[in-house]
Amino acid sequence: MYHLIKNRDYSAATDRLNTLYAAYPSSAKAEKQFLSELRSAVFNLPKKHQPELDGFLKLNSDGVAQRFMSALYFHETGVKARGTKFVPDTETKKLNSLRDNLVNSIARFQSVLKDDPNSYLAHTYNGINYSYLGTDAAELAEFRSAVELKPTSALTWNSFINHSQPRWGGSHEIMQELIDEMTTHEDKNPELRALRGLALSDKANLFIRQNDFANAEEQLFQALEFGSNYAYGRNVDLLMRKVKESGDETGACRIIKKTHAIYPDNKKYRELAQDCG
Repeated sequence: MYHLIKNRDYSAATDRLNTLYAAYPSSAKAEKQFLSELRSAVFNLPKKHQPELDGFLKLNSDGVAQRFMSALYFHETGVKARGTKFVPDTETKKLNSLRDNLVNSIARFQSVLKDDPNSYLAHTYNGINYSYLGTDAAELAEFRSAVELKPTSALTWNSFINHSQPRWGGSHEIMQELIDEMTTHEDKNPELRALRGLALSDKANLFIRQNDFANAEEQLFQALEFGSNYAYGRNVDLLMRKVKESGDETGACRIIKKTHAIYPDNKKYRELAQDCG
């Protein structure tokens, strides 16, 4: 998708988009391929190729797959404009941009669902959109619809659980309840097991922010035992850095070596472990 749109091969891009959309509910692999190619096109395409992307989205505004891509574009644009800071630390201008883009995204995903009510990914993204907007009842309804339609989707469960964190108005108890519900579907998608540590990882993040590194380490390594997840990697990197900055080189190396032992094939952790001697 990225290269086809970049090169203005809109006919081939349209065919590719329709093929990916039709296939995504069939398997976890197809879902990942669909989202990977769409995200690359709507998020990673350089600004100098914005006219090509705008042209493609304008040309293809009627089809279900095309409306999904447009909705995803507004979602990614809003989230990117907001940045990564907590709400109290985010500029009003950025929050307004987030809101305006997400309102557009929600309307387009709702349009997708009128023609394709089984689009669990449209429900998932609208759950995320409503979470950012603080519309709790609508958020829960969207996530619930998504997991009922596709209870084996790792992306859907990951989004549902993560947007139930305390910072989003949820709690670790709610997160754990969702994790327990999710585990009943692991036999159909083993990738779900890696999400069992999401509540533990978020607890670890809070401990890190409180400079309680011992409790953070305990919670985080319990999470890491379940498998790989972006949140776990982000938090273990944060913990390493904070412990090292505190002057505890021995503690930082202990964390690095423990992480390397869990993920021996990870090049970054292998090199860091070698530096520790």
